[in-house]
Amino acid sequence: MSEKLPEINSSSDREKRWGETVERYFEAADITNEEVNFPAIVRGIGEIERQIILDYGCGNGRFARKIEQMKAKRVIGVDREQSMIDLARKSDPGSQVEYHVNPENTMTFLGDSSVDKVMANLVFMMSPTKEDMNQAFREIQRVLKENGTFVYLVTHSAFIEKGAPDYRNQFDEPFNYFAEEKPYRFILLDSQGKDIDEKFYDYHYTLATYLNTAIQSGFTIVGVEEVGYNDPSVAERHKISKEFQKFPQSFMIVAKK
Repeated sequence: MSEKLPEINSSSDREKRWGETVERYFEAADITNEEVNFPAIVRGIGEIERQIILDYGCGNGRFARKIEQMKAKRVIGVDREQSMIDLARKSDPGSQVEYHVNPENTMTFLGDSSVDKVMANLVFMMSPTKEDMNQAFREIQRVLKENGTFVYLVTHSAFIEKGAPDYRNQFDEPFNYFAEEKPYRFILLDSQGKDIDEKFYDYHYTLATYLNTAIQSGFTIVGVEEVGYNDPSVAERHKISKEFQKFPQSFMIVAKK
């Protein structure tokens, strides 16, 4: 029987876990994120030049800095973990991205209706409860300008057991799609295919929850995309097996305020 996964709900637990793992995780190639998820986010977000863009859950800031290079007017990166913000600032001291730690999902450093667009890549699977996710969506709705765009991408819930070429998910008991707020272990693979298993946990939610949370927070959903390895050049370049090309890795929602 697999090792039982603990409940990890407090900010201090998450901070300790990330403080021990961030550098090792971001040394990995993370092909799915770079070659599949980020291009989808760019498609969803639309115009970038001269826009004020918030990267909600920016991690080490790599995608915030890419958005900066696409001539955004201003880029703000927020993450709930201080260790992530420290790493983001250290990664590129010359960047003009503004970084803020946001432990309680209350972005007091941003005014109402102050940003044009918000992106959130692989963030909401980290919400240990639906209420935690709801709070994040309410704050994003508050800071976004009228008719602003909110793009968020999550691991595709219906295929969560299948993993991807560079990561896998481990459940403590038989997977039940309808059992929400259940933790599962996210195990990233390094360039040699070896586990980077630092006991990092995400939480499972249905696609309906990811969609309804936006609607209930006052957003209008204008598009969805099931994102996978369907670019032949990417699949060929990274030698992605046919098996991983048969289903989507991620689910992206584009919403308007």
